[in-house]
Amino acid sequence: MLIAIVGSTVVFVIILIVICYWCPRRERKKSRGLKGLHVDPVTEEHYAIWDKWIVTFHGTTIVAAHSILTNRQFCLPGDTLIDGTVLGIRPGHIPNKKHIYTSPTIAYSSLPVYSPKTQFHSLRTKRTYEVQIVLQCQQKPRSFTIQCETVGAKTKRICQFASNEKVEYFTEIRASLVAYGLLVRFHKVSDDYDS
Repeated sequence: MLIAIVGSTVVFVIILIVICYWCPRRERKKSRGLKGLHVDPVTEEHYAIWDKWIVTFHGTTIVAAHSILTNRQFCLPGDTLIDGTVLGIRPGHIPNKKHIYTSPTIAYSSLPVYSPKTQFHSLRTKRTYEVQIVLQCQQKPRSFTIQCETVGAKTKRICQFASNEKVEYFTEIRASLVAYGLLVRFHKVSDDYDS
């Protein structure tokens, strides 16, 4: 367990899985061993999510991830999060598009526009870190729309494994997504002794 201070709030973060990788479809069965979050066994069996669904990634904020994992369902803009705030459409995004966004690549989902960097100070290590959160998911095929990147990358390739033309998925169907991995990217900003 890692105890951290985010702003003025003490947060207990259980690091279940810490990886940054691309998981191609052919590696999906191997990725089963990377599960870190509890998946409802009825959902798992009824929908055969490990055999019929695809791997996607959802970049999000710490508060939204907390809400998703606590309530076991993804949030849409307009939903009230666990801290009482209302999930809005982020600045720079298309107004009035109330969808859940995922990607077949963590390279896209971990961009700061989807997974903003949040600073926290570890009481254990006495270091300040920037953290990004991405949820690794199984997503029901044909339950989402595929579109090109919307972050202004144009011809600059975002991921070597996924085309910019097919890198963003969106859906309004909450139940078409099951989170099974909490991916956390750490970047050390400073030590207490650095000052």
